[in-house]
Amino acid sequence: MGAYSNMVSTSFLDESPQKILESVHANFQLPAILSEKPCQEASGYFWAGEKRRNDGQLESHVTDFKFLIKQTAGSSQRHPGDLDKFQTSYIWEKLRFSTCWSSSGTSVLLCYDIGQKMQARMRHSLMGSGSGLHRDYSFSPHTFVALHVVECFDEAVWAWRGRVRELEIERQRQVLHSSHESRNMHETTRHLIHCSEMLVTAMSTIQQMGKKAVAFPVFNHSTDNSTIQNDLDFHTSLLMSYLNRSKALEARMQNEISLVRLPVAVLMHGRVV
Repeated sequence: MGAYSNMVSTSFLDESPQKILESVHANFQLPAILSEKPCQEASGYFWAGEKRRNDGQLESHVTDFKFLIKQTAGSSQRHPGDLDKFQTSYIWEKLRFSTCWSSSGTSVLLCYDIGQKMQARMRHSLMGSGSGLHRDYSFSPHTFVALHVVECFDEAVWAWRGRVRELEIERQRQVLHSSHESRNMHETTRHLIHCSEMLVTAMSTIQQMGKKAVAFPVFNHSTDNSTIQNDLDFHTSLLMSYLNRSKALEARMQNEISLVRLPVAVLMHGRVV
């Protein structure tokens, strides 16, 4: 993607994580709010800023953005002999990125604490010929990142779909313990609601990128910003399909919860099932 050039000295790599973050914020001229609690705890955002010369010409363009993805880490963990205790394993993937483009042709993409799997994919793409990166255009890194974020969401939703299917199969085999499994289903539904929330936020973040990309000037006529916009629109459409899938999974869980509760409801009215 380019190099730091003279923006940050190599000695900063020996500093603590907090010092590195402070150095990045200072050199990228990022606003303080990005390192404060509202942004640290936000499920996503997109920020953009620019610096101009005295003659009004654009000197540099900086962005900072974040995605949050909830991943299942496996099936529900049961505790032998105690059906009232269970734990659905999950992890939060916090993906934050900063970009800095300068009119001199330098383009920098910073990735904060992304998982090893995503790192490997991004490195593989960068080493290949089909990364689609253009140093002459500030928003080229954003389409690159969006592609890999979309892949992570795809995997997350399909993994939660697998968890839903496990519960559906258990119910069909009539091996459910209504009190335990009902709460297990509620827990899975809660995770799916989070998944849907993160998808809506991710769509909004990429749409904000698209709005900025359209207005951003092109300095190399061989680079067409409509291509960047089309790529971002495509990624947004994929996220929309994952959102619809996540919503469908929520509905499937509600259906299972209703079926588990039905025998209890019938018994309460004095009828034997």
